[in-house]
Amino acid sequence: MINGIPTYLIGCDELPERKKFAFEHLQSHGVDFKYWRGLYGRTSGLMTTIIHNYWPDGRPYYISPGIASLTLNHMFLYQHCLLNNYDQVVVLEDDVHLEDEWREKMTSMMRFLPQDYDMVYLGWCHEGQGRSFKHVASYLYNDVNGCVYGTHAMLISKKGLKILIDHNRILERPIDVQICLWSLPLMKYYVCYPNLISQKSQWKEKDRMWVTSL
Repeated sequence: MINGIPTYLIGCDELPERKKFAFEHLQSHGVDFKYWRGLYGRTSGLMTTIIHNYWPDGRPYYISPGIASLTLNHMFLYQHCLLNNYDQVVVLEDDVHLEDEWREKMTSMMRFLPQDYDMVYLGWCHEGQGRSFKHVASYLYNDVNGCVYGTHAMLISKKGLKILIDHNRILERPIDVQICLWSLPLMKYYVCYPNLISQKSQWKEKDRMWVTSL
C-alpha cells in the first residue's frame, strides 16, 4: 500500500529482469503492493487490426499488439478494483521510479486533495508538450491545457474507475491518449508537480524544465 491505499503493479512475467527491478525498487522503499500479471504484446496471441492514426504533430502510429495488451491490462485491473469495491487505488506500471522524498510529498499532497477527486497523476511523461499547470496546494496542480500524461503512476477513485471503464471500451489509440481525449473531460483530476513517481523509459535530461506554472 501507499499511504494506506491499495497499490497494484502491472507487469509481465515475460520480462523477468524488468519485473525483478520493479519489485526490488518498490520493496526497498517499503511499498506494499499486489502484482497484476499483464498480457505481453509479443506473445499474447492478440491479433490487431492495423488502424493508422496520427499524433498531433503528424507522426503516424498504429494499434499494435503491445498497445492493445497495455490497454487490456489497465482495463482488466480497473474492473477488478471496482468489483472489489475499492474507494481508491494506486496503479503503477513496472518501469516506475520513486523520486526523492516521494512519500513525504505524497502525504502532503493527500492532505489537500479534495474528497470528490476522480484521478491524480502521481507522475507524468511525454515531456516537451508546452504544459501549463495552475497551483492548487502543496504538490497538487490543475492541468490547464489538456495534455497526455501517461499511465505509469495514477491515483484513482471509485468514480474515476467507472469513468475510465465506461469511456475506454473501444480501442482506437494508446490508452493514455484515449484517457486524455475521452475520460479527462469528464473527470475532476489533478497532476502532481514535480513528478512524485517518474517513468524510467521516459528519462531524458533530468533537470530540464518544460512546464510553466501559473
